[in-house]
Parts: sequence; C-alpha cells; structure tokens
Amino acid sequence: MKRFAFQIRSFLVLALLILFQLGKTCPDGYYSSGSCVACPNGMTNNGAVNTQSCNHVYSCCFCSENYYSNSATSHLCAACPAGSTTAGVGYSACTCVAGRYFTSTACVECATDGTTSAASTTDNKVTSCTACAANMYSNTATGHVCTACPTGTTSGAGSTGLAACICAAGNYFNNGGSCVPCTSGTTAAASNGIATVSSCTACPSGQQSNSANSHICTDCPVGTYNQASLGLGQTTCYTCPAGSTNSGTRNTRCNCAAGRFFDSSSSGACVVCAGGTSAVASDTDSPVVACTVCSPGYESNSDTGHLCTACVVGKYAAAWGQAKCADCPAPTFNTAIASTYCTCAAGRYFDSTGACVPCTDGTMSVVSTTSSHGSCYDCEPGQVSDYIHALCVYTYNCALLCSDTCTHQFDLDSCVAGCVPTALASYMGNYIYGCHCPYGTAYFNRSCVPTLTEDCYPLCGKKGCIRAQDQVACIDCAAKANVLSLEIVYNGTRGYFNCSCENGAELMGDLCGYTEECHLYCENCVLQASASACIGCKAGLTLTQNADEGVTCSCPNGTAYYSNATCLPVLSTGCHALCGGTCLSPNNSTMCLNSCKSGPNIVTTALFDEVTSCSCIGGTKLNSLGDCVLDMDCDPLCINCADIDSCIQCPQREGMILSAGKCMCSIEDDYVLTKDHDSGEHSCVKKSCIGTSAAKYSAYMDPQINMAE
Repeated sequence: MKRFAFQIRSFLVLALLILFQLGKTCPDGYYSSGSCVACPNGMTNNGAVNTQSCNHVYSCCFCSENYYSNSATSHLCAACPAGSTTAGVGYSACTCVAGRYFTSTACVECATDGTTSAASTTDNKVTSCTACAANMYSNTATGHVCTACPTGTTSGAGSTGLAACICAAGNYFNNGGSCVPCTSGTTAAASNGIATVSSCTACPSGQQSNSANSHICTDCPVGTYNQASLGLGQTTCYTCPAGSTNSGTRNTRCNCAAGRFFDSSSSGACVVCAGGTSAVASDTDSPVVACTVCSPGYESNSDTGHLCTACVVGKYAAAWGQAKCADCPAPTFNTAIASTYCTCAAGRYFDSTGACVPCTDGTMSVVSTTSSHGSCYDCEPGQVSDYIHALCVYTYNCALLCSDTCTHQFDLDSCVAGCVPTALASYMGNYIYGCHCPYGTAYFNRSCVPTLTEDCYPLCGKKGCIRAQDQVACIDCAAKANVLSLEIVYNGTRGYFNCSCENGAELMGDLCGYTEECHLYCENCVLQASASACIGCKAGLTLTQNADEGVTCSCPNGTAYYSNATCLPVLSTGCHALCGGTCLSPNNSTMCLNSCKSGPNIVTTALFDEVTSCSCIGGTKLNSLGDCVLDMDCDPLCINCADIDSCIQCPQREGMILSAGKCMCSIEDDYVLTKDHDSGEHSCVKKSCIGTSAAKYSAYMDPQINMAE
C-alpha cells in the first residue's frame, strides 16, 4: 500500500514538472524546444512585428524585406540602415551596394567623383570610398560605380568621366566606339570619350606615319625625304641617294651640289662630274642626270670643285673638256683669263717640238700662238734683223754703234773698226756692214743696254723699258685708254717714250682713269674713254679681262642685268605681249630685253642698260592680240578705228588688208585667218600651209568671222 502511494506521489510530481515546462514562456527572438533556443538568422518570433505572419510560440518567422536579424539584433528583425536593402525576406544582413558606404547611421553614396566603394553588408561594412583604378571612371551618372573607359582608351586612377578617357594621337574612334590605330600614312589628333575624332587624315609631304611611330605624322629627318610627287599619306621616309644631302626637317627633296649629278648607273647616287665637265646644283625633284663639257679656256677638277673655271693668266686650255689648264711654256705668255692659247713673242717662233725659240740673226717673225705656230722669215738683202728679231732694218746710220768710223761700201754703211763692245756685227764676206744690238738689249746713247719687262713704269707697253744713266724710258707705251705717248730724244737717240696720263686723268694702279661714278656692274672702277672700266666686279657678275679696256663685268650667259647688281634669267616665253621676243623673269614681266616689238602706239622706256619697259601711249590700250589700240570699242583685229564698224588701221601682218572698215585676210592672195594654238595670236596664213601645220593652227575660212567668238 505504501509502495503504491509512493508511485502515485512520484507520478504526480512528474506530471507537475511536465505541466510546469509546458507552461514556461521564452523571450522574443527565441523559441521553446525543451529549452529556449535562438531563432535562426533572418528570422524571429516576436509576433507579427517586422515578420511574416506565424505562431511565435512554437516557430520563428522570416524577417520582412529590408529587415534583418542576427545575434547582434538579439534575433529580432531590425530595420536596414537608411540606404541599404535586402533582396527579399529572411535576410540576416542588409546590403550597401557598390558606390555607397556605411556611416554610423546609414548607407550613403560616395560624394567625390572618381571614387567608389565595393558592395558591403551590415555584417562586414565598408566605411569609406577609394579612387577608381586606371582606365576607369566614376561620377554621379554612374552612381559612383567605376565604369570601364571605351576600348583602346586610357585614363589615370581617380578619373571622373569620359573626358578623362584618352584616345592617343595616331588613333581614332571607329563606328563601334573603340579607339583603334590609324592606317599607315595617316594620323589623328588625340581625343577623348566626349570630344571624339572619328577619322584619320593623310600626312603631308615630307612626313611619315607607321606603326613604329605610333601612326603619328613625323618629319623626315636630315638625310631622308619623301617628295611631293609621291602624294600625301606616305608611310616611310626614303634615304637620300648617296652623295646628296639636305638639312632641317620635313624634307621633300635631297640636294646634289654643283659639280655633281644624279647617276642612274649608280642607283641614282649624287656623284662628282668627271674632269673637264661640270653640272649645276640640282635636287631629287628636278635632277641633273649628266654633266656638261667645259668650254675651251676652262678647266674642271677637284681643285675647282668640279666646276668649269676660267684658266688664270699664264695658263690655257685649247680644247673642250679639259680637266687641267696647261701652263704656258716659257717664254710664251698670255694676258687674259680663259685663254685658249699662249703667245710666242715677235722675234720667236714655235719649232717642230712646240718650243718657242728665237729667230736667228738675219731673220724675223711676228707674234704667233700655240694655234698658229708661225715661222721666221729671211730679211731682204741690205737688211738685218733688229735686236729682238721682230723687224728687218737697213743698216744706215751704222755709225751709231761703230767703235770708230764707218764708210759706205756696197751701197751700205759699214763700220771700219768694228762695233762698240755691247753691239753685234753683221758681215758681208770679210766686210763689216753693220752693227746691231743683240736680243734682249736696246740702243741708247751709243750703247746697247738691257731691256726690262719688270719694274718698269706702270704705263710702259709690252716691249718693256730700259734703265740707263739713271733714266727709265719706255720702249713703247701701253695700249690703254687715256694714255699719252711722248717720244724722247736723248743725244740723238730716238724710239723711246715718256708714257703718262692725259690731262685730267689720274694713274690708278696701271690704268689712267677718272674718279667719277662707277658703272652699276663695278665694285670699284676708273672712267676710260667716257666708260667705266671695272677694277672689281660686284658679287654674282662675271669678270672679263680685255687688253684694251681693262676689266669689265657682265652677267653670266643666259642672264641679263636688272638692278642692284642682280642678274635675272632671260626668258623667251611668257613675256609681256609688247616685248620684242625676250624679257627678264618673272613671267609676264614688262621688263623687256633690248627692245619692244614694232608697232604703233608703243612707248619704250629705258630701265637698265639693255632692259626696257614697254607700254601703250595714253589714250590707247593693250588688246587681246597684243597690239596698242585706241581706248574705244574696235573690232578685235583693228588697231585704230573711228568706231566699231570703221577700222582705220590694221596690224602690220603678212596677208592682212583693210577693206570696207574691216581688217581681213586677202582672199585673192589665197590667205586665210588663223589662230596660233601656242600664242593665241591671229594671223593670215596661206591655205597651202594649214595642211602641214594642222596641229598649230585653227583656220577660220570665213574672213568676216566674228573674232569675239
């Protein structure tokens, strides 16, 4: 009985314990499962607060959207911080998206353009923003999320927009919006994602563009070029031909210096001309491809820079194409530059070996040259050669050189006791019949004294002078302008001269001149015979030595003097309509050379030496045919008219006549009016000539044709 009572009592205690447990209440956020257990993250059991509807005693419910729960919220559903969200119900944390960060109270957007932040949650908060990486950008429009720059562009870290995404020079934006390289030979300026460049432009001549230079047009450096004739958009610069040069940058040509030419047989290299030839300077645009032969009197070699250069006085070149001027062999000479021969003085001749040797006694010769040679001639009976064998003279007055007396024998004066010690005797059989001075001497005061060719008075001539008894006497006077020749008679001695400048002239060097204004060509000068004799030429003009006029200056061949010592090219085409045929550059210049064309109403005005200006007189005008006509409406062919239907004067052209107030071609003489395709001028030409010159003329068979058409 006691045992049963004990069992009853134990059962009641157990029942009370069970009832106690069943009636026990867990805190919010927990549920009972034999004991109070925390709701899983993202769930809670505090009734319907911030949860989906469910029983809070036996289960936990999901937190609503934009609410979360975890141990930090005591497993209660808490509202997400402002600006953060959940993607649905039952989340244990709220998300702060990329471009935003957590402050102590909320999820806020990055405030500075060019920065961002990674997405984070309330479990692992990002609390600051950092700069965008290179080649990306961010701003308000991107929600401060770093966005990639367009393909091919670049930007620095922390870029704030598309304008910072650079498409480098040499690249452009294609239709797909990508930055891609230009093709070789073209380029583009740097651009960005806002101000885009959508095409490339061709490089100008003298520049290149290719992948090696990032498709940027760069100048051809010194020693390279690409010429304009190749066109725009060149991909490379070419090396100058060997021997040619250039300077500076953006080179479109290479230069071949004067004395050189572009040799096609040497791959176009600029090579030196051979001896005896020369060439003007040229370039790859207008190359000189062959050298020209130097004229006689000129040489070309390395010493002259391979330029044709005049032989100096004392040298000569007899043939074309001489590399070196030859020395005049002693005792030959010349007196001018650019000589083609040497002179053998009177009394000498060129023998069979080419040597200039003296004539023998009793013979004489005149001046000869390397081209004429010459010979000695016997003196006539009763004559002897003079002291230099340049003349044959009779021996009358032989007593002047006799040592004692002379007699008249064989119809000749003959010295009895021989000649003075300085003289030579001439014999006829055993008899002395004359005395004469030997070569290299001259008679003076009963003696033969040496002749001099140096240290003479400046105005002495080619024969030189003598010095005797403290006197200097010229054997002849120089053949120069303004020189006076006065014969000296000294103790019966004749044949010597006092040479001086005429009144008013001054001795200037070896010239007699006047200190007046020089000719425009001269650097300095003297005035001789009312004309300037240049002592030196201005730069660019050619010096010419003339035995009679001294030094003169002139423009090189193919040019003419204009002004300020300027030599301009002479043109035969492109001249003004009133020029006589040639003019000075530039084209269509009124600076006509020599004269104007013939015709009425033309005024000629002298400008410089041979240069004239041609114009129409007042009241007339230049018509399309190149004639000066009255300044009124005349028929195009008419020079002078009363009105358009009444011509008074026609051009003076073959076959043209004036008939019924009109200028026309003579039909009776079989002429027809034509127009020259080259000059545009109208003229009358025989019909028989038109057939052979169809390419040159347009024929108007109707002589009354309206020329205005």
